[in-house]
This record gives sequence, structure tokens and C-alpha cells, in this order.
Amino acid sequence: MTTITQTPTAPAVISLVQDAPAHPDQAFEAVERARAFIHENFSENITIDDIARAAMFSKFHFTRVFKKITGMTPGAYLSNVRLQESMRLLRTTDLKVIDITHEVGYSGIGTFSSRFSAEVGVSPTSYRNLCRLGAWGNGELEPPRAA
Repeated sequence: MTTITQTPTAPAVISLVQDAPAHPDQAFEAVERARAFIHENFSENITIDDIARAAMFSKFHFTRVFKKITGMTPGAYLSNVRLQESMRLLRTTDLKVIDITHEVGYSGIGTFSSRFSAEVGVSPTSYRNLCRLGAWGNGELEPPRAA
């Protein structure tokens, strides 16, 4: 019979629990819960903590699992959902850019415009105008290449 002469420290136990792989089905279900939560709530001021709670995982373990399964962090996924929705609204509605800013979950037009421009390559207004002129193709993220 083996006796344990030294008990692990609390941080060591916590590390073992956090690093233990979740059952694959549980991990996929957690990511699906998180994705659904993001799609249902992206217009709100949600945090990674909120998303992790929806997935029923700890924040740090959830972030690792989410990135492993989706290839991106939960924050990047949320930003992408917001960007795609803002692009759709710019293409298909006459809403003002400030209204779209709030509709997709940004609190200020400056942050929205700078993130949009950094990802898409043009301002939200320029994107809308290019789409309406038919110069942006089908409205996907990449602009059409010059012939």
C-alpha cells in the first residue's frame, strides 16, 4: 500500500484541475453555448466573463478551449460577429453609422470606425458607398481586386 507523504499545494491542485482536458463533447457543447450567447447578445456590452459563464466554464479554461476549437479567442470572435453585422447593416439599410455603432454593441463611433477601418480597409461610410456603387463585389470582407 502506497502512502502519500506530501500533499500538493493549492496552486498545484488548481493548475491540475484547470489544465485537465474537458471531455471533447463537453468542450464542443460549451463553445456552441458561447457562440449562441455571442450571436444573441453581441449588441450588448458583454464581456469574456459573461461568455464564459454562458459556456459554464472558468474564464481562463474557456478561453483556451474556445481558441483551440474555433481558432480565435472569444473576444476576436465577438468582434468578428459585430463586424459582419455592421457590414450587413451598412449594405442593406439606410441607418446612420452612429445608429449601426450602437446596434452592433459599440458605445462610441470613434472606436467602431477605427476598428472597422482597420479590419475592412475603408471607413464605414466609404464601405457603404462602394457597396451601393457595386464596387465592393458581394459585400464580403475582402474588396475586389483591380483587373
